[in-house]
Amino acid sequence: MLAIFMNNLRKKLILTFSGLVVIILFFSSLLQASPLNDFSTIRHLPLIRIAITSAPGNGHQSAAATVYTRLRQFGFSGHIEIIYPLDAKEKLPYLIPPFDSLGSDNQFFSEQKLSFVTWREFKENPSKYPLTDLGIMGADDYNKTALDLRVKRFLKLQPFGWLISEGISAHKIEFVSEDGKLTSEIFK
Repeated sequence: MLAIFMNNLRKKLILTFSGLVVIILFFSSLLQASPLNDFSTIRHLPLIRIAITSAPGNGHQSAAATVYTRLRQFGFSGHIEIIYPLDAKEKLPYLIPPFDSLGSDNQFFSEQKLSFVTWREFKENPSKYPLTDLGIMGADDYNKTALDLRVKRFLKLQPFGWLISEGISAHKIEFVSEDGKLTSEIFK
């Protein structure tokens, strides 16, 4: 069911590149009768992990911020964990306001059900960040996988014109089977 939801979500996204990456979900199409209209397929999830990789501009961080904002706008009330590189620390307060660049590297906001964790912390303390159901990246230049994010299902959104390892501009959905094997599907 979650795989169907992710595929439908991918179909509802338009990715453009004009200075900053902008992800736009069409509100009108989500209000029509569809499996997405109430997000029931992900509402039960206690956690969604959003990951950001290093980049010289703000595109990657903007894409992640838009994913976060849209999840909240469409009613996801569970915890959102944002994994980020330290070089993005100065950019995040402008994109996801509760983040404080003068605060600690790892920040938790219980009222917003939101936490920020550095990639370093995430990698060094895997027991604190166990396998979860869903991970999303708005952009990725480093070919991160579901295994890197410790998620069972991984939605990677690549903006139009950006190439991923397969040499195409595409969206990618990955799944980790019960025996730990990674499978993926690419959509152009």
